[in-house]
Amino acid sequence: MIPEKVRVEELSREDLQALVLQLMDRVRELEEQLRVKRTPPNSKNSSQPPSRDFKSDKKKQRRRRRGAKAGHARQERELVEKPDKVIYALAENC
Repeated sequence: MIPEKVRVEELSREDLQALVLQLMDRVRELEEQLRVKRTPPNSKNSSQPPSRDFKSDKKKQRRRRRGAKAGHARQERELVEKPDKVIYALAENC
């Protein structure tokens, strides 16, 4: 543990080296804690546009399928055996 008040002038060379090593270890610990707590940049904490934000925390919307649901009886016109007239419809443009 690092003492609260240290008079550097009174410490020996070995004590100073030990103190420097302790302080370096503490700095590494604090940097690691800071790295873990750091949030990724988004439009609120940087100059990044909102379109580049990470959107995984929002719920994905489910899309309903169109048309008849599974198991629904099919509804369609029946074909006539002998039609009385035939109309040919050709497309004028695509």
